[in-house]
This record gives sequence, structure tokens and C-alpha cells, in this order.
Amino acid sequence: MGSTLSKTSTETKNPQNGSTPAVEVQENPNELTDSDKQLVQKTWSLLSQDTPSLAVDIFIRIFQLSPETQQLFPFRDLSGDDLLSNAMFKGHSRRFVNAVHSTVNNLDALDIILIPNLLQLGRTHVGITGFKLDYLEVFIQAIGDVWQQRLGAQWTPDVHMAWNKVFRIITGKVEEGYQEGIKQPTKSNKLGAPNGEPRFSSDTK
Repeated sequence: MGSTLSKTSTETKNPQNGSTPAVEVQENPNELTDSDKQLVQKTWSLLSQDTPSLAVDIFIRIFQLSPETQQLFPFRDLSGDDLLSNAMFKGHSRRFVNAVHSTVNNLDALDIILIPNLLQLGRTHVGITGFKLDYLEVFIQAIGDVWQQRLGAQWTPDVHMAWNKVFRIITGKVEEGYQEGIKQPTKSNKLGAPNGEPRFSSDTK
């Protein structure tokens, strides 16, 4: 998967004279276009003005949509103010937003910079007890809900579509890495993340 626009073409010869008409060009609907990238970067400049609260909102929404996902984390038994003030919760939320920031900043180099990390992240999740690939869909819905709430009228169909492509790139490569990890388990995959906490490979403490 590249970050450039992928196109396919079809050629049909004229049955009467054997000539080849003009090529019909079709865009791959799953690839990020230059317009998509501009929309993502423009709206991220608005979303990232308050990343601490943005990060918290994303995970609170994930836990609202799928409460069992909280069981994957060390702060599984916390709620309310205890959860919001927990250093691990805030740290993990912050690292996640940092990963989104890295994605937005590298839309033209996803194959080189981001995708290898996402594949490794997926392989690591093989060792996380209770993790299900279905949770990736929860991630997409949760982050979309938060983006819509934050952007308001600027969450247009085109913006939604552009961000959805980004979400699908992220979750698609995590799933691919997860499947690779199941087929070829390694010691690091089996160990999972430190302290039982799912970690992003671009995490920094």
C-alpha cells in the first residue's frame, strides 16, 4: 500500500477496426489523494490544538462503546476521576495521539515510516490477553465520533471520507501484523506489551 494515488486502466479494442480507444482511468477509492491529505492535515491542525483532552476523549469514547476493551489495560478497574487522573491512562492516551500526529505528518511516506511500525504493533497484540480484531472497528468509530464532535460543521462528508481512509490504513496494517504474528509467533509476540498495556511502536515516554 502506498500513500500515492493508485489508478487502474482498462483498454477495449474497437471490434470493427481493432483500434484502441482512449484509456479509461479509475481511481482506487481506498487510496489517499492529494485532496484527502490536505483535508486531513487542515483538520488535524484544528484537532491538535488541545491534544491532552483530545487524547482522553478518544479513550473514554472507546470504553463507552466497548467497555470490555478497558480490561486490556492496567487501569482496567478505574472509572470517573480516578481514571482521568491516572498517570498510565493519561500517558497511553497521549502516546496514541502522538501516533496520530506522526501519521498526519508522514502521509507522503507511510510505507517507509509508519507501516512497518503498524505491522509490528499488530504482531505485538498477539500476546495481549483478550485482544480481538473487532476492537479495531471500535477504534474507528470512537475516533470518528470524537472528530465529529470537535470539528462540528467542518466534519464534512469529504473530511469524513479522508480520515476514514487514514483509519483504515492504520487498522488494516495492525490487522495484517496481527495475522502474521499468529502464523509466525515469536518470543516478543508472546510476551505482549509491558505491564499488559497495549503500546504503539512509536510510543515515547
